[in-house]
Amino acid sequence: MRGRDGGGFTVYDPPSSTTATQIQIPCAAEGAQVWGFQYFGATDYGPVFANTPMAMDGFDGSGFPNVVAAQRDDSGRPVLNTSTGHCFVATGQIVLEDPATRKVFAEFEPRMTGGICAELTFTSDVAPASTEQR
Repeated sequence: MRGRDGGGFTVYDPPSSTTATQIQIPCAAEGAQVWGFQYFGATDYGPVFANTPMAMDGFDGSGFPNVVAAQRDDSGRPVLNTSTGHCFVATGQIVLEDPATRKVFAEFEPRMTGGICAELTFTSDVAPASTEQR
């Protein structure tokens, strides 16, 4: 955004319904990054915002995704996971203090300006089955 690297957003799976989902991406504070995580599946989950890129590492006992920090390369970019089809390589370092409320641990709290810098819209690419008879 305007020449600044404000972070990024990770999305897993397509939406589970044909209803559009809109996610507002908060603006990062000067010198900070805001990363997002969204899971669409049997139970849609997110968004989660943190100061680090995130990955999914399975599910917890309540069926919530295990949201963990993503591995970074030497230049600080998240490492793409090309072997299992997921977005980033998971480190196992848990990001969420409370999965039910999507609260992140203090060390992962993003610094934001309070404004919205972008809005993502997701829809299913599968049209609902028509019951109309011709």
